[in-house]
Amino acid sequence: LQTQVDKATEQGFSAMAASELEYYLFENTYRDAAGRNYHGLDPAGWYLEDYHVLQATRQENFHGTLRRQLAASGIPVESTKGEWGKGQHEINIQYCDVMEMADRHVLLKQMAKEIAQQQDLSVTFMAKFDEREGNSCHIHISLRGTHLAETQQHLLSLGQTFRERIVPQIGEHQLFLEDPNGVTIELIFPYRPENAVLGEAMPRPDIG
Repeated sequence: LQTQVDKATEQGFSAMAASELEYYLFENTYRDAAGRNYHGLDPAGWYLEDYHVLQATRQENFHGTLRRQLAASGIPVESTKGEWGKGQHEINIQYCDVMEMADRHVLLKQMAKEIAQQQDLSVTFMAKFDEREGNSCHIHISLRGTHLAETQQHLLSLGQTFRERIVPQIGEHQLFLEDPNGVTIELIFPYRPENAVLGEAMPRPDIG
């Protein structure tokens, strides 16, 4: 990762990132789960709870403890919510420098497992622990630079299409392009009124 950060720095960019992790919570201890060969575990929820306020609250002793301990460790949490599967939850931590986020990502998972251990529960971040809904791990990354005009001209010279959005309320001029795998890349530059829009213009967001 440091090698990639160094390469980005050489090209005039700094990398910011944020982790969005999903996990399943079970009403089994880790010892019990191992004794069952990790089959037939009891999820903390008993129906699909996506965006359901009450169901997520039923496990607030765990989720709330995780949020508070993360915050006390200097890892700000933006939100937690119930996810699609039974006993599945999502947690989002605030973006920061990509190297710092890598550390936060590891600490979040370790902390969740330790809290589950203390509460006689178990938690898994596995992508697919059974045949049902899996856990996603979204890593949101943006690159920040100051050389907007040079970047626009370079993309045009390559025949690379890109979209642009101006957000003066937060001081950003954003560029979006797709890599060969279809992944959207976000480039952020300081907003200036004199900045030209050379790509496909996107509507300005309605920010009060």
